[in-house]
Amino acid sequence: TGVDTLWAGVPVVALEARHLAGRASTSFARALGLAEMITPNLRAYEDMVHELGSRRARLARLREKLLVACDVSPLFDAISLAHAQERLAHSMWRVHAAGLE
Repeated sequence: TGVDTLWAGVPVVALEARHLAGRASTSFARALGLAEMITPNLRAYEDMVHELGSRRARLARLREKLLVACDVSPLFDAISLAHAQERLAHSMWRVHAAGLE
């Protein structure tokens, strides 16, 4: 998936779309500070893919930016995510146990 690709340090060109996959790709790009990888239409998408394939220095800069973003982004902070889910589960249990459903 796109998230796995990003985590591997491979920049993903995202195409703005109305369907879930398109929205997810653009959301991840924005969350990682890579809005420049979002394209508004298929022509722009094709142009960007071609540009990145021919301009290796730009691709390398994007890859470096992505790797740094992955290190600091909450998207890839599994420990914090697990703690947040634990807090949510405990909170839901307290509401249930108190009969406040």
